Amino acid sequence: MRPKVFVIGFNKCGTSSLGYMFRKSGMRVADNTYKIGSASRNIAKKMQGNVENGRPVLDGIDMFDAYSDMELSRFHIHIEGIYFFQKFDAEYPGSKFILNVRDKDNWIRSRSNHGNGRYMQKYVASRGLDSAEAAQAEWSSAWDSHIENVQTHFASAPSKLLVFDIETDAPDRVAEFLPEYAIDVKFWEKRNANYGWSEEAKRAASGQIQGMA
Repeated sequence: MRPKVFVIGFNKCGTSSLGYMFRKSGMRVADNTYKIGSASRNIAKKMQGNVENGRPVLDGIDMFDAYSDMELSRFHIHIEGIYFFQKFDAEYPGSKFILNVRDKDNWIRSRSNHGNGRYMQKYVASRGLDSAEAAQAEWSSAWDSHIENVQTHFASAPSKLLVFDIETDAPDRVAEFLPEYAIDVKFWEKRNANYGWSEEAKRAASGQIQGMA
């Protein structure tokens, strides 16, 4: 049986690019959403509901090969499914994990600019924060903690984990890590990319924050 693959780095670290390459290589991918009939459902919300109700984290969504971009961002709620990585490992033995990373400052800028600042607006509101700077500080701390926790967890089983830097590593590393899936690296490309904290994003976030004051 081929292993399940969990992409457990934060969004804006190539999750869309990895999901696209996986899908084009023939993998069944839950990339932020999954479908019931013609209706799309968010995978992070489903995972959290499963955990809260004592069910396996992938109950009802265990038919996929890979899980990527496991996040729900709304003005009233923020869920990041990557934090369930220990449950993934315990409940689905034999799985493989990709910790997708990049330069942290570049990540913070990209996340801040996502959706021309709308992502920042929703995060600030959902967390009850009063500024973009407070959100960025929270992200920086979460980044450090999550990477340390993942590496500590897999220290005794390093073959389960690939740390993949989207800014410096070649996609061949992913293909070599997942020989069971014959990954076609020609489909590796930048998708849904943001690289700066634009003036438009700053204005959008600032307007939202001022409106909540």
